Amino acid sequence: MKPDEFLVLAVRLSASSGEAERRSAISRAYYAIFHAARLVVEDCGVVRPSTAEVHDKLAKCLQNGRDVELAMVGDKLNMFRAARNSADYRLNDQSFTNGKFVALQLAMARETADSLAASHARIPSFRTTLRAYARDVLKLALRGND
Repeated sequence: MKPDEFLVLAVRLSASSGEAERRSAISRAYYAIFHAARLVVEDCGVVRPSTAEVHDKLAKCLQNGRDVELAMVGDKLNMFRAARNSADYRLNDQSFTNGKFVALQLAMARETADSLAASHARIPSFRTTLRAYARDVLKLALRGND
């Protein structure tokens, strides 16, 4: 399965006027971005944690790879995670009844997914820095050599 399939599902869910579907759309959009980001970091040879800390460490890898666009994606990943947490756990949050709010979130998710797709071509320019940060600061294991 490709991460973008979650975003396609998110758009379909968001077309509903139901709050549960809109909340689920936000959740699926987050996971589309999460998995696309995971692929970039793994393509740099970083072994991701198998625990819940993967969410935070993945964003930190992106933010500290010395690639301006990737750093912005790391910030957005954290923003999407906060929205997903609200969608999944804060049932009194009325933001998800607003179709325009959900549509804006999904438009930003599409833009972020496109940015991640484009970043694959730049991996050679940030691979070494991202790997060093993951190894030295986050204490993550690496595959391959620099």
